[in-house]
Amino acid sequence: MGWSVGYKPKGESVVDHLVRVGALKWDNPNIKLLDSAVVNMREFYAAVEMVDAASGAKRVIAIVSLLSYGKGGEFGYKMMDESMDPNVANCPARILNLLSPVAEPDAPDGYSHIDGYSLVWRKRCWANIMARNKANNIEKGSKLVYGGNEYEVVGLMRGGRSYIVKNKLGLEFKMSKAKAKDAVRV
Repeated sequence: MGWSVGYKPKGESVVDHLVRVGALKWDNPNIKLLDSAVVNMREFYAAVEMVDAASGAKRVIAIVSLLSYGKGGEFGYKMMDESMDPNVANCPARILNLLSPVAEPDAPDGYSHIDGYSLVWRKRCWANIMARNKANNIEKGSKLVYGGNEYEVVGLMRGGRSYIVKNKLGLEFKMSKAKAKDAVRV
């Protein structure tokens, strides 16, 4: 599927817009939006519950949408679900935790390629979450090497976006979390 482009009024949330234009609006009462999040202003993730009308079985899947913003309120989105193996994989943990389990490749209960794509995508999401957590868990006293120089983390700056680091001469500097993430820990 391709992109859908239209006008999104200023101040209207992404969820409200997607519901208004019908992308997240289902006439079927057995489909319900449980939770959603916009990440990096370019990615939308949602947990959607689907109930089989005949059996009553429930399944929660992830919906992923790429977002694009243009001039004058132009707004575009590209909807897909997790079984399409989306390229973006920054789904928040709170949404991943709502999703129904999918079968492992060697499961005897009927593994399908759809479950396989979902499983691969979910694993990429969890790996990204773990990497972000690791980058955010730099503690006071940690030793970092960045740009060929060794630093010791003195603390976190107010606002939490940067660290105060000290070099071997005792001079203190500000180091962004992005740079600290790229630094080598020793």
